[in-house]
Amino acid sequence: MVKDCRNKLKELKLCSFFVKIFIFIGILLIGVSSIYAETAEEYYDHGLVYARQGDFTRAIFDFTKAIEINSNFAEAYNNRGLSYDKQGNFIQAISDLTKAIEINPNFAYAYNNRGLICNKHGSNFAQTVLDCTKAIEINPSYAEAYCNRGVAHINQNDIIQAISDLTKSIEIDPRYAEAYNNRGLAYRAQGDLSQAIFDFTKAIEIDDNNVDAYYNRGSTYFYQGNLSQAISDFTRSIEINPNYAEGYCNRGAVYLKQNNLSQAESDFTKAIEIDHRFAEAYNNRGFVYKGQNNLTQAISDFTKAIEINPKFVEAYFNRGNIYYITKEYDKSWADVHKVEQLGYNIKPAFIELLKKASNGDA
Repeated sequence: MVKDCRNKLKELKLCSFFVKIFIFIGILLIGVSSIYAETAEEYYDHGLVYARQGDFTRAIFDFTKAIEINSNFAEAYNNRGLSYDKQGNFIQAISDLTKAIEINPNFAYAYNNRGLICNKHGSNFAQTVLDCTKAIEINPSYAEAYCNRGVAHINQNDIIQAISDLTKSIEIDPRYAEAYNNRGLAYRAQGDLSQAIFDFTKAIEIDDNNVDAYYNRGSTYFYQGNLSQAISDFTRSIEINPNYAEGYCNRGAVYLKQNNLSQAESDFTKAIEIDHRFAEAYNNRGFVYKGQNNLTQAISDFTKAIEINPKFVEAYFNRGNIYYITKEYDKSWADVHKVEQLGYNIKPAFIELLKKASNGDA
């Protein structure tokens, strides 16, 4: 049982903006020091520079200074909130974006960004829909808000409404690669693999370096049984981003499907080197070791997958199957019971084999 390592956050590309309201004549120098800032606008502009460099600690410092000087600086709250989110501080991010909205109830960007963060963290998809709807009411041509609301609908399993929103986003901006990518995911969820591939391909035509679109098209080719094209797309995703653990993991799954165990092992191992907490890669590599009759290492990998994700049903079943092979029936039963406790059923044929082998001792 191979776990296809799909990651919703990787697949569903969202749209956020660092909002630049004050425009100054001249060029902002990279690495400009905040020591020369005096006004709220100058601190704000320096914060934008640091944010674009990925230095969110300094960006937060400068946005905070801007807010200290001007407590009603909605744009500074908005961008400080986005910077906090980049640092993983979800609570502070939401707080700042809410403050930006309190200061300016017509701040469409802040509504969109708050909805985006709720969606990204899986905390409140209904709030995402409400926030993106408000952003659209303020700006009916806000393609990104339609896109993000569409993503929230996918997460709510409201695929028809998701397709409607993503189509509207594309109508507003026909060059919007991420809207095509996300609509492709919606069509795939609907079972329309041909239309999904069309949309992923369109996203790639617009942006040939779109890692998500190659990854998602590769996954869809895999579902279609087009393994050579799946490998090609996963390989391309890795070329674009050599540290793309999911690309290695899914390419490894294709090689495993082709019974190319050595290449599959190599790809799963690479995924684990990139992300030591990648439970699906451990599970899949364990399946390779089983195929190589390296049962000790298989058990080790399935166990590691379970340590990372104690609710990983497939890993429990796979390890229980190995314990059956090694005649460690008590351990096999323990994993079977864990699968059942997690709300899943195991095929009766395996249960009968285990009963017979263990003299019915469960």
